[in-house]
Amino acid sequence: MSEAEVVGIGEMELRRLGSEYHWAVTGSTEAASGYRTSYEMCGTTQPTDKILQAGDNLIVDFHPTYQTFMSDLSHNFILGTPSTEQQKLADAYLGAAETLVTHLKVGNTIGGVWHAVNDNLTASGYIKYAVPFFGHGLGVLGHEWYPPIGNSEEFTGIVLEENVIEVGFLSITVPGVGGMRLECPVQVTPTGGEMLAATPLAVTVIDF
Repeated sequence: MSEAEVVGIGEMELRRLGSEYHWAVTGSTEAASGYRTSYEMCGTTQPTDKILQAGDNLIVDFHPTYQTFMSDLSHNFILGTPSTEQQKLADAYLGAAETLVTHLKVGNTIGGVWHAVNDNLTASGYIKYAVPFFGHGLGVLGHEWYPPIGNSEEFTGIVLEENVIEVGFLSITVPGVGGMRLECPVQVTPTGGEMLAATPLAVTVIDF
């Protein structure tokens, strides 16, 4: 099937489950497969008629709305047995994603969260492939830019308060290998971030 068919199935299921509006400021549900996942510093990709192939990794990114609460959820798949480099990327991605969610904790600052994820990606060697910000808010009609988890003096001193919702974001794109993306609403708690989606952080491998 094509990328466009994949997101059509997903959008239909979201509506069946109660989603009322597709709010994406990017203009569409996002999806990319194979070489399209590895565009340098790519944080958004609209679906095309590209056909999925064995060996591809696949990113899907949905934007459902329910009773004015907006969500932002992406997930990563590998179609078939991962190559060595795909598995290395998946492991590095998971480590950084877990670090991000863990540090969305009451009392931590935006700057502290950013440095924790940045240090993790530096240690794994993937920092040069990562978009250098790691989250955003969710506001009315998709006003998502407050507060971004970035290394900016405007935001780094903001202290996370209990029950704030922040979207954890992570985008790593390795030319010739592929890309992976996290977007998941996370509730700030005293013990760390609580993911508001059941979708696992780990990449889903679909065996043929």
